[in-house]
Amino acid sequence: MQLKMRTDSLERAISTRDRYLQNLKDVIGGNIQLDTTQLKVPTVENSTY
Repeated sequence: MQLKMRTDSLERAISTRDRYLQNLKDVIGGNIQLDTTQLKVPTVENSTY
């Protein structure tokens, strides 16, 4: 049972690392999708701070 848990943990760690490295390669290579979410950013005049 303990070996199975360690194996699962290692698989997760490797998968996470692989996704991170692929994302890093994509960013460096310019192969990323643009974020099309538009945020409403208040102007200084309309800010509540």
